[in-house]
Amino acid sequence: MLIEAIASTVSEALELERLGVDRIELVTAVTEGGLTPSLGLIEAVTSQCTIPVNVMLKTRKDYQMDNQDLQVILRDLELIKKTKAHGIVFGALCGKRLNHEMIDEVIANKGHLSFTLNRSFDQCDNMEQELQYISTLPIDRMLTSGHEKSVIDGAKNLAHIQEVCANVIVMAGAGITVENVKDFVEMYRPCEIHVGSTTHENGSWSSAISEQRVRALVALKSL
Repeated sequence: MLIEAIASTVSEALELERLGVDRIELVTAVTEGGLTPSLGLIEAVTSQCTIPVNVMLKTRKDYQMDNQDLQVILRDLELIKKTKAHGIVFGALCGKRLNHEMIDEVIANKGHLSFTLNRSFDQCDNMEQELQYISTLPIDRMLTSGHEKSVIDGAKNLAHIQEVCANVIVMAGAGITVENVKDFVEMYRPCEIHVGSTTHENGSWSSAISEQRVRALVALKSL
């Protein structure tokens, strides 16, 4: 099992790497659901980390992006391609459905970068319709809570999502904590998990990375 963890500073990324996390999702504004980090931060983290770093491409908390947002995202994407970033994390909504046109545009311009579809899928009304679309995309993975607010509640849908999107890695995330992760992993055996604030002391973004918490997560990779 692979563990991806959120970082929003250079020191967080380096500490997570030291403790055994496999991949970093680099963001800013973590309390807003994560937005695109600055170019300076991207360059600093990707030049110092040896593990893959995927960069969040997002201008709004709610995924409802317009054409002006898209132009900013495409410009950011061109800059990210010139760094040592491994990939990008992107997704957009048009009402209660995925914004296919915008997602297709970003994929068409991603170049060599790996592509992870963000949790915009989990906010769509028609899960099956969106899964059929996702299954046709030339992307690497999708981050999902199983079309529920928490992956603990949506875990029952993960196998179906993986079956429909057989060419895409389904990475489980949202609601995974140090307290529930062992039972979750033993029951559902995800190939990848995504964690956020649970890597911090007391599970709080405002606190430092917790070595004890991260090592507890990393110990589950051998299950």
